[in-house]
Amino acid sequence: MGFMEPQSGTKVDDYYILFRDADAPAPTSDIYKKRCEQQDLLIADKASYVWGYVGKLNDSQACVLQTRLDGEFEERLIEKFGGSDADSPADYGLEIATRKPGVLSFLAEVSSDLTFLSNVSPNHRFWFFPEGDELLQIKEVLSIRAKNDLDLILKLHRLTFPKTHKSFVQLLPLKTLVDGWRRIDCYRNMDLLRHTAAIWFIGASSGKFDLTLEKNHNPISPDIAETVFKSVVIDDEYIQLLLPHQLGVLAKCINIANRIRMWDDGENNIENQYHAIGKYDEVVSTRLSEAGCKEGK
Repeated sequence: MGFMEPQSGTKVDDYYILFRDADAPAPTSDIYKKRCEQQDLLIADKASYVWGYVGKLNDSQACVLQTRLDGEFEERLIEKFGGSDADSPADYGLEIATRKPGVLSFLAEVSSDLTFLSNVSPNHRFWFFPEGDELLQIKEVLSIRAKNDLDLILKLHRLTFPKTHKSFVQLLPLKTLVDGWRRIDCYRNMDLLRHTAAIWFIGASSGKFDLTLEKNHNPISPDIAETVFKSVVIDDEYIQLLLPHQLGVLAKCINIANRIRMWDDGENNIENQYHAIGKYDEVVSTRLSEAGCKEGK
């Protein structure tokens, strides 16, 4: 469990949950270009990264909650993928960097989804989590190219925390997030939620984080990042944009966390904003109904 192991004392911290949703619709070319401009470290990853807030927990409660979440969502994942290697989520991450503009233009021949990478800035590093057969195809092409092109840097990382790339829910204390913002600069034009996910996923998967961003803007302070992050995660507009199954995951996490707090000390329950603010039941019913009509059911 790493940092989630119980420690002495009853100090509490704000806890957030994060998961990578590979079932969300693939980004448009405009979104890819925007990620390029924002120096998105997960620029070529088609998955969505979803954040939620579960309230204040002490170390012991957090440990129990992470264990419960692992059991809940691992079972669903195994049931969904059925052990098929071709369709299973990524166990590897590709770290890619270039020294010259246009070096990655050949990637358009590998996948139309990667056409935009021909415009990546020199010395810009990003991570890509290809899944299934796509991994073998891209890895082979990049490996051959990297041997003959000194301006292309390619590293293949076996993920030491593969569960964080399989739509499992990861529980993270605010302190961990703030520490990440101190290590890696955030800029005002960035998608803070996605950038924060990158800090955690890459750091946890590779065991280190030595990527360097171009210093072309004044970074925002960790205090400002914290204020913005906390406000966006529970913002009505953000929640309303989430897909029904994403809202379902967040709602379940809130309910489990509340039960653990109630069993432990009988208090500290918080309102499940993914029901109240997001109007989860109403949203799910409406969207499922619309989907059924479109499919002619």
